[in-house]
Amino acid sequence: MTDRCKQWVKVVGKEDLVHLPIEKLHGLRYICGDHLKKRDFTKTKTRLKRKAIPSVGLTMEPLSDDLFEEFPLHVYRSSQDGPEMVACYHKQWLLVRKKLHHQSQLLRRQRLQLRRLRKRVETLEGRSREGNGKT
Repeated sequence: MTDRCKQWVKVVGKEDLVHLPIEKLHGLRYICGDHLKKRDFTKTKTRLKRKAIPSVGLTMEPLSDDLFEEFPLHVYRSSQDGPEMVACYHKQWLLVRKKLHHQSQLLRRQRLQLRRLRKRVETLEGRSREGNGKT
């Protein structure tokens, strides 16, 4: 099941899905049947075949394999998992949260820097217009 989930996330091309726990992917994320071929469905057309992979009308490039190092993440404890496994899943989740937080901080700084640069360009353009108007 996780291999098929991994393949789906890869072909859909949305990196944010890689960082979602697999339980959330199964419960909250769906793909429209229009992205599947007719042969991907059973004869009754109400169920997907086990090997069905979305391939029709996908707009994003598939994700690279290096993004899937820690895939799948888990948040819920299964009956087979001992305390060590739950701690491992929790640790993975915390690492991903930390990485995303760092990336959002970096993005905020870059946006601020971009605003400053735009303001500087506007100031320089204004001075250039003033200089051209005086001559």
